[in-house]
Amino acid sequence: MKIKQTPNSFIYLLILVVIFALVLAFLPRGGPEQIDLPTFINYAKQGQKTGE
Repeated sequence: MKIKQTPNSFIYLLILVVIFALVLAFLPRGGPEQIDLPTFINYAKQGQKTGE
């Protein structure tokens, strides 16, 4: 098995999965409907662009 450089897209996807898992972990019980996932993703992308 040759070691190749990890594609940036894979790293980005992995980070999104980790963030999503953390969000689900900290959501109050029975309240997933309170967060709009697309809005959260857009917020995360904006935060990443501004470096926050």
